[in-house]
Amino acid sequence: MKKLIIISFLILFASCSSKKEFNEKSIQLNNEASEKIRTEDYVSALNLLNESIKLDSSYYTAYDNKIVLLLQLNKYDEAIKTNKLLLNHEPDLAESHFFLGMLYDIQGDSIKAIHSYKNAIRIYKNRITKGKMVEANELNLALAYKLVGDKEQANKLFNKLMIDSKDKKMIESFNNSSKANVLLQLFQQKK
Repeated sequence: MKKLIIISFLILFASCSSKKEFNEKSIQLNNEASEKIRTEDYVSALNLLNESIKLDSSYYTAYDNKIVLLLQLNKYDEAIKTNKLLLNHEPDLAESHFFLGMLYDIQGDSIKAIHSYKNAIRIYKNRITKGKMVEANELNLALAYKLVGDKEQANKLFNKLMIDSKDKKMIESFNNSSKANVLLQLFQQKK
């Protein structure tokens, strides 16, 4: 079975700035599911994640873990459906719009991918304007511009980040990569 490794997990979700209080039982079930995933008990993990989401539909970490698990199981359509459910509850999670765009791109649906990236771009720009985790949001915005095909805006942000950021090597890697290579860097599959 192929295991999905998401290199940019921290990048994509680092700028989630929600200060919401989540249901404690939902958090506990999500943590139990993470342990089941670690021991490759995927059926139990999926059941626990579904229960966690049912208890607290705003707890996006459970959705994120379910999406990653579904991808590990090569259930891309279910992963997309779960991502869309998350966005119904939390429409301002730019990272989830971005991730949905990548899922559509991987499945070859560039029209839906571009729509999702543009939603992410709108939210990232709004966060930057409000001064929220600017560097993380600028990196995500640069990646979204790159994936939507706006090289000029992407390069402008990557160049700014090369001056401001401590992680120049990663930024340079993303900047110098093609769209296909960026997707490979973000979704690296290993046997």
